[in-house]
Amino acid sequence: MNRRPLMLAITLAIGAMSMTAAGQIAVSYTPENAPAAIPANTAKNAEIIDANSTLNTRVKSAMKTHYNLASFNISVITRAGIVHLSGKVPSSVLIDQAESVVGDVEGVREVDNQLTVSGS
Repeated sequence: MNRRPLMLAITLAIGAMSMTAAGQIAVSYTPENAPAAIPANTAKNAEIIDANSTLNTRVKSAMKTHYNLASFNISVITRAGIVHLSGKVPSSVLIDQAESVVGDVEGVREVDNQLTVSGS
């Protein structure tokens, strides 16, 4: 079986390749043909996801224990200590209360309060 056509096709497909004296393929990467970046540390990514999940759980728990907020469907998304609230509540007072309750949860750096007052 003649492997030269296959080797030529591989060489052309990959780009900047050369054959060493020992018959090995040497690949030189340039910005144009460099491989895609590999995620830095999957363990670190898992820690971040776990921290976001833990904080999200604490925020939801704090809102459920607050008697004025417990009955409303408020969406909570947490990323890097920033808590995004969205949904509808019957009054602006409840919007302020939600922001206050969430802001008091340990680990919350910022509250992005996108709650709106529902129509009567």
